[in-house]
Amino acid sequence: EEPMAGWKLWINKNPFGICPAQPLELPEVAGKGGHARGVLPLLANQDAWLSGQPPELPLRLQVAVGTSAGVFYFGVVYDLSAVLETTGPLEQNAFQQMWRQSPEGQKKCRAGQLQNLRQQVTPDMLIARAEQYYLYLVARVEHG
Repeated sequence: EEPMAGWKLWINKNPFGICPAQPLELPEVAGKGGHARGVLPLLANQDAWLSGQPPELPLRLQVAVGTSAGVFYFGVVYDLSAVLETTGPLEQNAFQQMWRQSPEGQKKCRAGQLQNLRQQVTPDMLIARAEQYYLYLVARVEHG
């Protein structure tokens, strides 16, 4: 079999604007079972890759890899924490300003109840768990 060379990678537009930070660099791979490994850093919030669509579950990137042997298409599932900032919570004023500037159709608020749990879950327990995934409380609103 022919070796695979000329590697290229494309990522479709997506809700988080994820794209390659650099071209894919892989060596020529021998046919009949050859292999190579590489790392491709990604960037998020890149305007040219923003789809303008809300994310759907599971979160998935549509990817194409081109080689001298053809183009291969596949989906890569990823976790929300992969696109969240790890720098800590946003200041409340900055969040409120961004919230006010967001179009009404893009604002979502959910309320719900946890059921069938072995122990009572407090708001502080939920907040601590969310912070493990880079989700931070900005403001607490009481609904009554």
